[in-house]
Amino acid sequence: MHGVARGGHPLAEGAHARRQPLRMVEDQQLGHPGSVCRIPECGSDVPGDTHREEHLVKYVILIHSNPRPWGHPTADYVPEFQALPKEERAAMHADFERRLGELSEHGELLGGEALGDAASARLYRWTDGEPLATDGPYSEAKEHLAGFFLIDVESQERAEEIASQFASPGDTVELRATMWPGGDEG
Repeated sequence: MHGVARGGHPLAEGAHARRQPLRMVEDQQLGHPGSVCRIPECGSDVPGDTHREEHLVKYVILIHSNPRPWGHPTADYVPEFQALPKEERAAMHADFERRLGELSEHGELLGGEALGDAASARLYRWTDGEPLATDGPYSEAKEHLAGFFLIDVESQERAEEIASQFASPGDTVELRATMWPGGDEG
């Protein structure tokens, strides 16, 4: 819904650091040498969770928007959100911040960042055997990548439930699974 706010926000205070470190394993059977362990025998990486046998999957929630002027939280700068009554906007902001706190407390929110204006982007493409830098944005689009959140959840259904809560007037939310080295989702 919004970009990641600074100051007072759980992520700004290192809430993602509450997660216990994951054990590193050499697991040739899974084909992920040196990867972070996600099998039950290695134990959970969620504080207080002593019996977790589900396969956790990381997803990225991408927030696409085109605020004018560019700013965060993005909702504050798009006409669809600005058209809502002030009380409704305030309630949506408070609900979103509450949800972020809950996700962080449950160890499902690993991080996130708001991104700067797409107009300030630099693009690097491989051309004629070398990288060629050009000014952004990537394409003429009605929406640009405005920010992201990284979540670690038990199932695709849970990821979809969370992503749906990030949608807001004027923004588009995209949910994608991350991939292990070698191309496996996980």
